[in-house]
Amino acid sequence: MEVKYKIRYKGKMVDASRFDDGSFKVILPNEEKEGEETIHKKIVTYDHKRGWRFESTETKENLTDFEEEQEISELMEIRNQVISQIKFTDDVLALRKERLKTQLELLGYSQFNQINEEGLKLEGFQVLGRLGFELDHFVNLGFVHKDIDEDGTHVVSINEDEVKGNNIGQMIKTIQTELEHDENYMRKKKDLYETFRKPNLEIKPDAFLNMDKKVPEEKWQIYSKIVRNTAELLLSLNYDILPEKLKNSVPDYSRLQGKELQDKISEVIDSKDFANACVIEDEFVIKELDEISSRLGILGDNFVSDYLRESAYKDREDRKRYIGRYKKYYNEPKKESYSEIEYFGE
Repeated sequence: MEVKYKIRYKGKMVDASRFDDGSFKVILPNEEKEGEETIHKKIVTYDHKRGWRFESTETKENLTDFEEEQEISELMEIRNQVISQIKFTDDVLALRKERLKTQLELLGYSQFNQINEEGLKLEGFQVLGRLGFELDHFVNLGFVHKDIDEDGTHVVSINEDEVKGNNIGQMIKTIQTELEHDENYMRKKKDLYETFRKPNLEIKPDAFLNMDKKVPEEKWQIYSKIVRNTAELLLSLNYDILPEKLKNSVPDYSRLQGKELQDKISEVIDSKDFANACVIEDEFVIKELDEISSRLGILGDNFVSDYLRESAYKDREDRKRYIGRYKKYYNEPKKESYSEIEYFGE
């Protein structure tokens, strides 16, 4: 398979291709000589047998030592440009995909295409408010964009207009920190939930599960709808990296920046339904933690129960603190900016 990249070389955009076998092809701008028409186009190729080399419609024979050194120098410069720019774009795309995967998993979707499944049993981490905070501070790395041309070839490009004036390094670092935080959060919660659910401990086998059965139907409808809307928003923001079969189900927000981007995000998170869903979520978690704490009290004091009791107490206090903010936001949506609501978690 061929993947095309639009990269910059000596102030001009050039086409570079990478193939499954690890080979490259770079098509340089037409070469012109003073007072003459365009002579030829240089093509740089790489493969494991021959290494990096020029291929041209004009063959130069009997190069002087100086000309040969110049060609080698230019060849190495092209090599460095190709490798560094392709690595940068690949790293950004991989970061975007990992962030999307993690955010969907927080909501309860283990695969992208599950969002289209009717009646899916959502077993997320009950952190809708956390995702709302991340969306309110969303950093769009869509300046590295993936398209498919008419013949089905994947084309990766950098939108230079979006790059100008932005601290790209800081943007990437912000996403990496957010991603690390979310992955650590999930790992710790998975371990804790599995402990609560262990049959031999007899604490709460269904801890944080079956929310659809434990809250009133009307509340579940509000909550599940907002979770789905949030997931669809995340897909739209990463439209260009989605599997093709998913692209018909959501709009494309992947290139949006500035106010236009914030307006699309606000349609979901700056609403009474979103705030209400966060309250429903927090009330559910607090009730679960109350039942866990009650059960731990019966089990008595020991190292395990003391640790679990402390964890449950901390989580409960966090939820109580934030539920008040969401209720205020729900009652007076214009009085408090969503950006002031910090997300919880370690």
